[in-house]
Amino acid sequence: MPLDVETGTFGPMENFSNGNTVGFLNMSPDGQRLLAREGGNWTFVRGRDAQDRRLLGQHLGQTAQWHPDSRRFLGWEYGYGTVGFDVETNRRLGLLFPWLTGDHWLCLGPTGHYRGSPGVEDQFVYVAMLPDGSQRTYTPAEFAKQFNWKNDPEKAELLGK
Repeated sequence: MPLDVETGTFGPMENFSNGNTVGFLNMSPDGQRLLAREGGNWTFVRGRDAQDRRLLGQHLGQTAQWHPDSRRFLGWEYGYGTVGFDVETNRRLGLLFPWLTGDHWLCLGPTGHYRGSPGVEDQFVYVAMLPDGSQRTYTPAEFAKQFNWKNDPEKAELLGK
């Protein structure tokens, strides 16, 4: 229920998101946005206005933490790693997988560029959808050769800019 701080009265009940059980709430540092994680692993954001609420996506973190800019957040998701998200552009920014096999780690940016521990290229593949609608799996070296693509580790950012 919204509280009118001037009168001390409560307004009518409102659903924050889609009515499922809320697992966590986290207010942005500037106090303008509230993240909610609920059943089904869905994350919603709500602004100050009751009409300003929207679904951000699924698997964005069990306990997301805001960046000081109040625009981006990091969320850790069991089995998915850590994800960066921008609520203004409504897009995922990057993924960090700190526990690949052995002692490998990988940071994957939204455009496919990556950085990681030495030899991490042996730990993942690219799956490309071809013009005919078929899918093909490539090692990083095969992908680079097939599509004349060069990885740029500087573009593998978890939170973007």
